[in-house]
Amino acid sequence: MFEVVINTIDFFTKYDALADKHQDGEHDNITLIVKNHLLFEEMFKDYCILKGGNPRNKKFYQILNMTREFCPENRQFDWTWEAVGKLNKIRNIVAHQLEPDELEYAELVNAITSGSGGLMPGPSTLKNSLAHLFGVMMAMMSVTR
Repeated sequence: MFEVVINTIDFFTKYDALADKHQDGEHDNITLIVKNHLLFEEMFKDYCILKGGNPRNKKFYQILNMTREFCPENRQFDWTWEAVGKLNKIRNIVAHQLEPDELEYAELVNAITSGSGGLMPGPSTLKNSLAHLFGVMMAMMSVTR
């Protein structure tokens, strides 16, 4: 079992600061995809540890599913889990394919930018959508069972 190395207050302080640091500024889409994937992965691992889970040696999708199990179920926000799954898929594409299929790439970016069902303020750019998704995830994790 993992030792809890972060408390809840430190968790939210840490990830607010990391989001500000890594989502701020101008980045190309590939950089946004990779940075946000890493941000979500690290946040999900820490969250699972806080909740008593063991994310060690797990793949991203397994950590995503473990995180979802610890979060209160709310069908209204199913789009968030789907969007993070699509972020994982698009990260895999850009990391493992020298010349990704442009249509598949565009469809995944579109799914992420349109997935909030009209809840996102501002223009639906990849950068804004990922920042919004991160904020909604943080809010969902702040609600305990």
